[in-house]
Amino acid sequence: MRQLLFLLIPMMLIGTAMASGPTAPQVTVKNVPVVVGDENVIAPVVYPPYRTPVISSVDEIGDTIKIGTTWYEDQANGTIGRMIARDSEGYLHLAWMNGLDNGANTRHIYYNFVSSSGEQGWPGTGIQVDNAQRAGYNCLDVTPDGICLPAFHQTVPPSAVNRTAVANDILPRAGGFLAWEVPDQPPPGIIDPIVWPRMQVDSHNRLHVVSTQNSASGVIQNVYYIPGTYDGAFSVTFPTGPTAWTWVDTTRTISIDVATSSVSDRVAFAWPHLRLDPPDTTTNQSNNDIFLLVDADGLNIDFSDPLNLTNFVPPDPSLLPDSARADKDSLRAYTDVSVFFDHNDYVHVAFTTHIYKAFENMVYYYSFIWHWTEQYPDRMSLVANGNFVDNYGSVPGAWNRTVQRPSLGENLSNGNLYCAYQLFDTDTLRYSAGGFASGEVYVTVSTDGGLTWAQGTNVTNTLTPENALAGECLSELDPSMAKVVDDYCHLIYVLDTDAGFVVQTEGTWTLNNVYYHRVPITAIPTTPLLPDTIPFHWYDTVGVDPGYDPTQIVKVFDLKQNYPNPFNPTTAITFSLDRLGTATLDVFNLKGELVCNLASGTFAPGRHTVAFDGTNLASGIYVYRLKMDEQTLQNKMVLLK
Repeated sequence: MRQLLFLLIPMMLIGTAMASGPTAPQVTVKNVPVVVGDENVIAPVVYPPYRTPVISSVDEIGDTIKIGTTWYEDQANGTIGRMIARDSEGYLHLAWMNGLDNGANTRHIYYNFVSSSGEQGWPGTGIQVDNAQRAGYNCLDVTPDGICLPAFHQTVPPSAVNRTAVANDILPRAGGFLAWEVPDQPPPGIIDPIVWPRMQVDSHNRLHVVSTQNSASGVIQNVYYIPGTYDGAFSVTFPTGPTAWTWVDTTRTISIDVATSSVSDRVAFAWPHLRLDPPDTTTNQSNNDIFLLVDADGLNIDFSDPLNLTNFVPPDPSLLPDSARADKDSLRAYTDVSVFFDHNDYVHVAFTTHIYKAFENMVYYYSFIWHWTEQYPDRMSLVANGNFVDNYGSVPGAWNRTVQRPSLGENLSNGNLYCAYQLFDTDTLRYSAGGFASGEVYVTVSTDGGLTWAQGTNVTNTLTPENALAGECLSELDPSMAKVVDDYCHLIYVLDTDAGFVVQTEGTWTLNNVYYHRVPITAIPTTPLLPDTIPFHWYDTVGVDPGYDPTQIVKVFDLKQNYPNPFNPTTAITFSLDRLGTATLDVFNLKGELVCNLASGTFAPGRHTVAFDGTNLASGIYVYRLKMDEQTLQNKMVLLK
């Protein structure tokens, strides 16, 4: 269980005097302020030890281990990426951005590892990865033989700017890192540096690095890709020259993610794409679609034709002055995404949307997390609902939404998908003296490939007191989950002791613990399912425009003809359900004998697609039958070899 080393002694306040703070603002509709990512480090400082909150509850699910500390609480402005990875021997590798002092002057990447029995490499501290003047915003991956490779940005004199870098440990879990700065930064014709990398390693020890341009304007940013190679010994190499970096897209968010497959050479990239209909001049990172690019072999990757997963309906000025209808889609992708390959080589994408009113130029904190997979490309599933319009009493702060930061993983023994995420406490009496909500870490599970998700389970269960002083908040931030789930979901996050992002002028500098948290999968219930009542194409905050019939929510009981038909050897079968319930989809031969069960379980209302493989069957006519309660439909299909 977590050990909170708080003592009952007065806090020491250095710098600007800290008032007791206002009461939390009562919010029913909240317009989000402009956030451009500028650091403002002038803030009060409170040094430990801190007082234990009188009403604090530390009743987390599973076990937590303090692996280090940081004064710099936020680990990412958007997409978290992977900050934890499990190797083939069961060791957990973890890396984080360690602010070694208040004011963000000294900031480095730290590494630790934890064995299956809970033993740490450097108990409670970790070891420094970089040898730079300053470094931050990391992710990592681990090779099949246990070598940890963190990616981050760093400043090395005489350069005065951050540059993308990747480090490698010299031996498994040795802590002897060599850092390699990616060459030719920025590319020709680009003035601003390329930072905030996300990186994963494929089975050939090839590195796939994506990084975002740090635009001086704070508005338009470019995303770039560069491949690399770990030689299996002591070095990482990258291509050089004017074509070393490949332009990916224009964006306004620090949010691209990358995944590599464990069963093929495929590589996937997902990111929020900046839309221009209408032009968004608010710099609030709101006018986005989610783009996905999947490459078959990880070589010579071409980003020119990505798939638009969301296709949000653009505003229609002809409907003005009825702005509620003219806004059209009121959901837009925000600034975080998680992309992942399962053991069947299907791509999965989870991402956050918030409420966006184009013609009112309004953005709201209330948000949702969604899931898409290429196995069911016509389906967008709700993972977490953060629409707390009626009872949300405090604000999450800069770069944050009510639910956010999805992180996907899979249990290989049963194929269940897991998603960890952050939810800000909706209790109107749980907030900091500055009026900022405290975060909690939740985990949810899907047993049907992502079609439906269980209601999220709060695995941290901490309580921040009303109007909590700096040092008394219990706010879990930026959870990242290992993509391999075994008997546990493996997590890393920061416990912020003063809610709010201090470098965005929110709150006070405090020293915060970094935790490794393992959550037994037996403690994550698979039911009840999250009600799938939110239409993905949401035309206003009341409901769907009557003239729009989104294909994602087809509320009829229907069974389509398989396609292709005849087929050899695979075909797709699509069915629709009119309500939440238990359904089965079976295949029979003409003798009435059961050939296989294609689908069985609890499904949400809407459209679902499953694949049927007739490789081991003889040519002929087969019957597929959909049954839900007393309703039954069936069709015939022809396998022709």
